[in-house]
Parts: sequence; structure tokens; C-alpha cells
Amino acid sequence: MALASGLLGLLGLILLGWRTRRVPAARVIIPWAAVQFWYVFLYREPSEGALFWVQNVHALQYFIFPWRVELNRMARSGVVPSPSAATLRSLIYYAMVVGAGLLLMGGLPWLAKNYGGAIGLAGLPLSLTVLSFFNLHHYFIDGVIWKIRNPAVRRDLFGHLSPMV
Repeated sequence: MALASGLLGLLGLILLGWRTRRVPAARVIIPWAAVQFWYVFLYREPSEGALFWVQNVHALQYFIFPWRVELNRMARSGVVPSPSAATLRSLIYYAMVVGAGLLLMGGLPWLAKNYGGAIGLAGLPLSLTVLSFFNLHHYFIDGVIWKIRNPAVRRDLFGHLSPMV
């Protein structure tokens, strides 16, 4: 399935380049390549550790959106942080999120494996359950948060851009 997806995606990129008569932009190629790399990685390393790293890299890729929202909100409030201060603030936040992810995605399955028998969870594949919960939560929350038709969301995401005529 991953091979078919990769070939169809490559065909789509080729057709896009042919239609526009130029090489697709990096912002198109890089996410496609990242997804293909994730498929190969998960095929070669079908473990819980691989799932964690794929989720973590996806979160890092996605992190630019809340970062842009924060920068636009700070700019609207008159606070213009230096690039290094904004980067440091974002890295601290990201480290906290990774720590929480390690705790939840590593700690909960470990607790279930070692102490789950006492409460009847010994046979439950808790790591898969936790991962499924986070993915479903992520899907539905994204559907609520990133509604581009909402003027407040557009202002938060694109406030740094000049209006198009």
C-alpha cells in the first residue's frame, strides 16, 4: 500500500510540474517526502518506538501553525519579541509537549503492562488504545480549531501577511 501511495504521489507531482511547467515548490515536495519516509520507517520498524517518533516528527512539522498564531497575537498586542526570544519560548513549549507525550505514550502503557493486572487491564493493548485516542482527538480538534472561514482564525494565522487585492 505504501508503495502504491508513493508511486501515485510521485505521479501527481510529475503531473503538477507538467501542468504548471515548473518544478513543484519545496512546500509541496517536503511534506510528501516526509509522509513517504514515515511509511518506509514504519514498515522497517513496526514498533511502538517507531510510532512515537513518527507522531513526534509530525507534531514538529505541525508546530509552525500554533507558533505563527502566537507571533501574530503578540504582534497585535504590541509585543514584538526578538526572534531568539520567540524561538526559545517555542522550544520550551515544544519540550513540555514532548515530555507530556513521553509520559502518556510511554508511561501509561508501562503502568498497564506492569500493574494493569490488578485492575483487569493486563491483556489490553493500551499503547494502541492511547495512540488511537490521541489520533482521533487530533483529527476532531483540528476540525474545530483550524476553520479558515472563521475570521478570528484567519487573523491569527495570516495576520502577518498583507491583504491580497
